[in-house]
Amino acid sequence: MKTMKTPTLRPLIQAAAIAACLASASPALAQQAERHYFNGTDFKGGQVVIPKSAIDNPDTKRWVIVDVHGAGGPKKNWFGYRLLKTFGEDKVIALAPVFGKGYHLSDEAASKQFIENFEWIKRNYNVHDKMFLYGHSGGAQFVHRFAFKHPEYVIGVSAHSAGSWAGIEGWGEINDAAKGIPFALSCGELDTEKAFKGEAPHGRLDWMNVFAEDLKKRGFVVRSEVIPEKGHGVPPELHAPLSLECFLLATEGKMPESGKWSGDLKQFAKE
Repeated sequence: MKTMKTPTLRPLIQAAAIAACLASASPALAQQAERHYFNGTDFKGGQVVIPKSAIDNPDTKRWVIVDVHGAGGPKKNWFGYRLLKTFGEDKVIALAPVFGKGYHLSDEAASKQFIENFEWIKRNYNVHDKMFLYGHSGGAQFVHRFAFKHPEYVIGVSAHSAGSWAGIEGWGEINDAAKGIPFALSCGELDTEKAFKGEAPHGRLDWMNVFAEDLKKRGFVVRSEVIPEKGHGVPPELHAPLSLECFLLATEGKMPESGKWSGDLKQFAKE
């Protein structure tokens, strides 16, 4: 997939069909948000979703929240939109990139494209210098690896149901420079299958637990959660409370009420 080189994307206000698709999640937002296509044509090339409040109040600095698709790319145009309601459309702009094969390992091509997407947003909107990353399945594999490779771009990570994790198994390295990033993790209780046609060293649930324990031993701030009675297809709304808790901790220093986090949370406190 080619990346956008210049900020010439034409703004497109979603049509009635898009509003209908998104109505169940957030009717008002579906009618008011503006989006930019990276390929100038449709969401399959990735998109940036701009809430109306961001258009009306351009002087308000916002966080870029990133919604990364799973294997096979996004099947619907609500990627990015679905996170705005969770995080608060008065605080964020959503980026929904689209990557090619191999992206889950945060290869050089995907990382380069991702940074270029973010730099375009920075040139055109009033946003902070770091992003909050969310991903499920293949998207979870990408976001946590990108955070280790480029912690300077990341404020927090919400990664769910990944088929592989960086660390002691040799599927990427954990970078101690990312210790200032909180990691929120989850996996379905029934999501025990081994990814990559059974070639992964652990099932998804077991590997998340291995990864979480590795982070804790290294002194990372982390919370891991098992979603009861769910397999691999956990609905995003079940991740929402955990993702929001991580986001508020990372961006506002709001201490979680759950008491389920490990590590030095006080480093995020705002004076």
